Amino acid sequence: GGDLSPIRASVVDAMASGKLAAYAIHRSLIDGNTDLSLMDTTLGEGPAFSIEACFNPRQHWSPKSIAHVHELDLATCPLKTPVKQALRDPFERIRNFEEVVFPLDWDNAQEEASRCFFCGTCIGCDRCYIYCPEISILKPDQETETYRTNPDYCKGCGACASECVRDVLRMGEET
Repeated sequence: GGDLSPIRASVVDAMASGKLAAYAIHRSLIDGNTDLSLMDTTLGEGPAFSIEACFNPRQHWSPKSIAHVHELDLATCPLKTPVKQALRDPFERIRNFEEVVFPLDWDNAQEEASRCFFCGTCIGCDRCYIYCPEISILKPDQETETYRTNPDYCKGCGACASECVRDVLRMGEET
């Protein structure tokens, strides 16, 4: 892992490889099973995996299910312009190997982070709860941290899934 891996030689890839190796070692020491646990936490088609799903698996959430931008209700997501990062003067760039793009200061980093849509993550907007005609959506409580359906009342109309701004609720086979 790390810098000796056959993937691109970048800091991000080295860190990802190190994280994967550390988690595989952790799982092998706990129960000897590394393959299955990593497969269960792989995001989408991979290769990234969710460290959150590794240590805090959530009920009714699959890391394999990724919300794509075309599946979001962008009318309810505030679109913000990206923060413009300062660049080093071109005449200075040719004289040394210093960074070309300056890092964001704290306020600009916070502003950039606020652009996140939280795709696939419930933000507690209550739209599924409000628009369900059968009142079959149960709010999070002390036992579960996610909205869920009451199968005794749900008729499968899909109103909750169509109103879900972040594409968290999806229609599918009952599990």
